[in-house]
Amino acid sequence: MDAPVYVFDSGVPGGSALILAATHPYEPAGPVMAYVVMENIAVRRGKVFVIPRASMSASTLGCSGTPTRRSST
Repeated sequence: MDAPVYVFDSGVPGGSALILAATHPYEPAGPVMAYVVMENIAVRRGKVFVIPRASMSASTLGCSGTPTRRSST
């Protein structure tokens, strides 16, 4: 997996939640939301897993899978 996973553990038993953003790399609202959540989260029970970019490698491609830089051939 090429995506960072951040774990916020309260240390108290409880449920778990997953925040998964940027399943489509050109939708910027998801990662922004994930980073804002990580900056402000306060877990009281259980764990929260945050993956701000589901596919880092997809973010290096252009729209519709075309490379952002083309060769000059």
